[in-house]
Amino acid sequence: MALLVGLGLMLVSTHNLARVRAMAGAIPVSNGDVAGLIAAINTANNETTNPGPDTIELASSGMYAFAGPHNFEYGPNALPPITSEITINGNGAVLDSTASVRLRFFYVSGGLSFDGTNGLPAGTLALRDLTLRNGKATGGDAAGGAGAGMGGDL
Repeated sequence: MALLVGLGLMLVSTHNLARVRAMAGAIPVSNGDVAGLIAAINTANNETTNPGPDTIELASSGMYAFAGPHNFEYGPNALPPITSEITINGNGAVLDSTASVRLRFFYVSGGLSFDGTNGLPAGTLALRDLTLRNGKATGGDAAGGAGAGMGGDL
């Protein structure tokens, strides 16, 4: 009987430990904190200090407005290139482009840099419960792009 109780406690402990690790691994971003979202993506992309998949948690029903580009990797991007495995849990948040010029929200690297070198690692991006509003991009030279992401951007 003691063995069964001991195993039961061990299973609960393992479950709780996994839950604590999952919560600890999430990178929270406060409502409206565009600089914080940029920093969160940079942190998630850093596989040396932060290896493995990462989850970014946006504020519930948050609003994040982008007036101009952060970088120009294959065109003007509101956020840093995605060069690792990232999930963004939007929690009902909205990313809104207020820029009057062409601006896309995300560029997901396919393993090359805009100058044709192997400068950026390949990345993956999953968006959950997130609205992208007023993005102004058409995608790369590949078929598709923009909302479909076939050109590597959203």
